Amino acid sequence: MASIMNGLLHLMRHGETAIDQNTPVHEWVLAKEGLRQAETIASMGVFDSVDSIFSSPELKALQTAKPFSDRLGVEIVRYSELRELDRAKGGLLSNDKYLLSVEGILNSHIVVPGWELREHAMARFQRGLTKIMNQGGFKEALLISHGLVLSMHFATLLGVEDIFSRWQRLRFCAWGTIQDNLVIKDIV
Repeated sequence: MASIMNGLLHLMRHGETAIDQNTPVHEWVLAKEGLRQAETIASMGVFDSVDSIFSSPELKALQTAKPFSDRLGVEIVRYSELRELDRAKGGLLSNDKYLLSVEGILNSHIVVPGWELREHAMARFQRGLTKIMNQGGFKEALLISHGLVLSMHFATLLGVEDIFSRWQRLRFCAWGTIQDNLVIKDIV
């Protein structure tokens, strides 16, 4: 596991997404409510001491990061490793089938046709965190990513087995904080 030796890392889920059945999941954007969520939290000043912002390259994550970047005058640094568990080849599922697939992949390590393996997504996400932490140079950073990978990461740090229940409780624009691989504030 990567560790931050000299700072806090706030990990935030992107804002509420506009689901578009005609667009691949990784190309979805924020809904109006998601934009409002990000702008509201940025305007609260909770993250005014952040000196670095890292984001998944997915547009919904970048749209979430933008109000923080604008307020703080801090550039958004993109890391492809922070992407969501890849489901692009699986097609759009009904809500019931999607929930069953998510529960299976999070809690039972099942293979969902067309989806990235859970272990691969976690290893990729961890590589991204390692790159960020090895670069150093920040006292407090904000990282914007996605629900599945963030749920898996926090569950791993906390030793929690029922990741699906945590994921179901994870709100849009929720954030948690870690330092030296210790959870300071849980994301759920």
